[in-house]
Amino acid sequence: MWALWTWLFSFFFILALLLIIGFQLVCLIDLEYDYINPYDSASRINMVILPEFITQGVLCAVLLVTGHWLICLMSLPYLYYNVTSNLDETVNLFHGYVIGTGTEFESAIASKIQIYFALLDKSQEQKK
Repeated sequence: MWALWTWLFSFFFILALLLIIGFQLVCLIDLEYDYINPYDSASRINMVILPEFITQGVLCAVLLVTGHWLICLMSLPYLYYNVTSNLDETVNLFHGYVIGTGTEFESAIASKIQIYFALLDKSQEQKK
């Protein structure tokens, strides 16, 4: 029964993380097509950065406590990346980061999506 609850918890947390990343991509696309100004886009993205970090940290902690070591190990590099690089330097327009012009931030978001789909696939394999 605990495996079912762990799987449901992981599924909904990964879904929440994918929705947060989707929101960030929509903000970047709006910025690219000039539907929104850079200040509003940066403030919207900064608003969801901390909930993304918290959600990822709680997901890693739950996976670690429940004994799903492989999935936890797969998500630890992303958690480390969030803590070391993005926690200090969130998307900030006034410190030299111009959103939408570089592909580094967009490729980081694409890699996040790939990691979450891999985690979701692994959790489904463990359920079988």
